[in-house]
Amino acid sequence: MKRQDHRGVSHPMLLDAFELTTSDNLGEREYFAGAIEHGDMRHALRLFRDRASGGVRLEASAKRGPMQDVPIWTAFVTKYADDRDWPQYEGRGVVSLAAVKPAPYVFLPRYEPARNRAGEYVLQFTTSEVDGKQFVEVWAALCRG
Repeated sequence: MKRQDHRGVSHPMLLDAFELTTSDNLGEREYFAGAIEHGDMRHALRLFRDRASGGVRLEASAKRGPMQDVPIWTAFVTKYADDRDWPQYEGRGVVSLAAVKPAPYVFLPRYEPARNRAGEYVLQFTTSEVDGKQFVEVWAALCRG
């Protein structure tokens, strides 16, 4: 989360390997980016895998504004990374995520990520058919390799 601090890091020894990058060095690789909505709020949703640990996480941040690099919530979903069927495309841009445990960590007081009637977390994509289906396809590809 140091990447969000606009002041920078004062000493090189404090830098970590979680820089966003697509090169072959250590850090997180972004596999998916799209826009979701929850009520009247729009969020940028990203799916990352950490190269060193293999950890997989989802992160939602503000779509616009001065806080757009600060996560609203993040969910560590590594244990589902071998389950191609974990996200389900429900139609109309909605993807349900079965049994996210632990629950997403929320950084915004009194905010709760969207859920359906069954209590599953849901992602309501703003470009319904395109991003929802693409997220499920990217997840399946991440599971394969």
